[in-house]
Amino acid sequence: MSKSAIKNSQTLKQLNSRKAKLEVDIEQMRVSEKEIKDKLKKASEQMGKINLEITNATGTEPIVTEHALIRYMERVMEVDLDIVRNKILTEDLSAKIIALGSGKYSIQEKYFAVVKGMSVISIV
Repeated sequence: MSKSAIKNSQTLKQLNSRKAKLEVDIEQMRVSEKEIKDKLKKASEQMGKINLEITNATGTEPIVTEHALIRYMERVMEVDLDIVRNKILTEDLSAKIIALGSGKYSIQEKYFAVVKGMSVISIV
C-alpha cells in the first residue's frame, strides 16, 4: 500500500469515527428534544387548566384586590404604611428572624408573624 493510500485510509477511519460520534450525539439530542416537547406540552396543559380556574374564580361580580385595598388605605385614607410596617417588624422580631429564620413568631400578644426566609409573609 502506498503512503497516500495509507494516509487516505487513516483519514477515512477518523472521519467515520467522528461521524459515528455525531450520529450518537444527534440521537441523544432527539431523545432530549422529545422529552422537552413532552414536558412543554404537559406544562401548557397545566397552564390552560389554571387559566380556566382563574376565569371561573373571577366570577361575574366585581371585586377589590388586596393591592387596591392597600393603595386605597395609603392614598385615600392616608395611612402611613411605614408606621404599620414598623409595628409589625419590631427590633425583637427582626432579631428572631435573623437568628432563627423562617417560622411563626408571636407579635402583639395574640397574633403571629409568619416568616419565610427573611420576609414576613402573613399575620395570623
